[in-house]
Amino acid sequence: KQWYQRRVRAGIGEQIAYKYASVGAHLIISARSVDRLARVQSKCQSLGAASVHVIAQDFSKLDEVVSFRSKVLKLHSDIDILVLNHAAMPAGPWISTPSH
Repeated sequence: KQWYQRRVRAGIGEQIAYKYASVGAHLIISARSVDRLARVQSKCQSLGAASVHVIAQDFSKLDEVVSFRSKVLKLHSDIDILVLNHAAMPAGPWISTPSH
């Protein structure tokens, strides 16, 4: 299986990556921190992932969002499983954030 996951730097995203690695998946993982991605990549390889590619991306920057799809498709033309484990945080104090 070809598998892509966004935001694997810590917590549940990191643990999901390790689970898929342990069953031999081909992984493409993404987050902003290159150092944390390298750590997760190394552990995924040691757990038995068939391959592990990393893409450092900052989805708060529109140009990186636009280029992201082509980066992923250059690595694997087919993605069987997609995990988007990130959230967009609006700028400004929480109390003034619209409820819709």
